Amino acid sequence: MRVIFMGTPQYAVAFLQALLDLGEEVVGVVTMPDKPAGRKQEIKEPPVKELADKRNIPVFQPVKINEASSLETIKNLNPDLAVVVGFGQILSQQLLDLPKLGMINVHFSLLPQYRGASPIQAAIINGEEKTGISTIFLVKKLDSGPVILQQEIPIDRKDTAVTVTDKLTKIGVTVLQDTIELIKQGKVEAKPQDESRSSYAGLLTKESGWLDWQKNSLELYNFVRGMYPWPGAFTFYRRGGKKHLLKVWAAEDVPKIELHQKAAGPGTVLEILKNHGFAVKCGQGGLLLTRVQSAGGKALPAYNFIIGHHLKKGDVLG
Repeated sequence: MRVIFMGTPQYAVAFLQALLDLGEEVVGVVTMPDKPAGRKQEIKEPPVKELADKRNIPVFQPVKINEASSLETIKNLNPDLAVVVGFGQILSQQLLDLPKLGMINVHFSLLPQYRGASPIQAAIINGEEKTGISTIFLVKKLDSGPVILQQEIPIDRKDTAVTVTDKLTKIGVTVLQDTIELIKQGKVEAKPQDESRSSYAGLLTKESGWLDWQKNSLELYNFVRGMYPWPGAFTFYRRGGKKHLLKVWAAEDVPKIELHQKAAGPGTVLEILKNHGFAVKCGQGGLLLTRVQSAGGKALPAYNFIIGHHLKKGDVLG
């Protein structure tokens, strides 16, 4: 089949490779434009583009995929099928109609749960015990097309958005390949999604990582895991009469710490554990911060941070 691949992030590379491994004729790769990245704001290519260039696959990087010129480019590639994995733009009906066999999407949740841009983060933050991969036919309404295949995995209590993404990518490659084979054989039996069970996971921003110390310790523990590595959970500490940003990269849930610290308000540093970190009071229980980073600094073990920044028991974060 003549296949167009549309994707941008690092995890999408494995899916493009899966199509190549199947021997499909990938006639074009559509990805987001190159953009500045890192502290030096150096121009960086999307990871998908790097693989496409190595395999001499034409690459198209539209600022707006639904413009007439973009549609004409896709049409001229005469695709039988398009595969979309984390592309990054909403697709118009005109675009969806171009491939003869339709467009399929690999979505990182058990649809209809967690439609939208951050399904992995939402599943972890909400304390779900499982998640999975879904392949669907794309329709105009976001992530609501009929489901072709699904496969679930458990979410471990120590998983982060990084580890769950890795796990889903590994199984997702196989699910995509199985989906392609079903389409080629004309054996797809796609099932409509149950709208009554749908939920939405919106786009994350830098501000999404703010830690609300009024929440209980388990909620905040899940939050830190879900926000790692981007945008990253954060709070503020005070020094020299000013508030300073503090990223929280790793933590542990200590629900029983409140039993001997009932008078402390949420955000209060309750205990400093040598060579381990410091515990902060939550609405219920405590959160033991084990790895943190100040603005402009390096990520450090939390105990090392306390020594260098003179944070002490009784100080209040937030």
